[in-house]
Amino acid sequence: MKTYRREQEESRQPDHLNFHYNREERLAGASDAVRRRGEKQGFFRRFRASILILLNVLVLIGMVALYTAIRGDDTQAMLPGYAVVLRAVQFGEQALVTVTIRQTTDAPALAGSIVQVDMRVAGTTLARTVKDVLTVRKGDVRTFRAVLEPLPTHITSVGNGTGTVDVAVQAGTASVHLSMKMKSE
Repeated sequence: MKTYRREQEESRQPDHLNFHYNREERLAGASDAVRRRGEKQGFFRRFRASILILLNVLVLIGMVALYTAIRGDDTQAMLPGYAVVLRAVQFGEQALVTVTIRQTTDAPALAGSIVQVDMRVAGTTLARTVKDVLTVRKGDVRTFRAVLEPLPTHITSVGNGTGTVDVAVQAGTASVHLSMKMKSE
């Protein structure tokens, strides 16, 4: 079998066909888009759609993280000049609830006013109300503790923090509401 070079003229013999392929001639009549198709492209051009999807996912993750950070925890709140923290633990058939109120500024408007703390286990009739006077000096702490018992069996039988404690704190005209799932001890 004969080999032909590209530069050779096309064979005119009827029993022998010879095809020539000249890329430059073929691409000369093609559009720019077809000519550029074979060229190497950058990473961002080849994977543009995938990169946009990845960026959208990262933005969504960032938004969820930001929302979670801003929203904070339902176990902490602020009254004007005071930080309020709730802790609740389930110990057998008892709910041990602690509310701590710490003064954070020098002369808050609520200093010396009466504070009322209402603690209750959600879905039950177990509740306790405690009253006291808010502190006057910065850094002073008031701690309110209550033992709510006996917890109903639908909370104690499942265990592992199935009950929720709701707390309402009111001082003067300001009030906050806190909620926490009890941790089992």
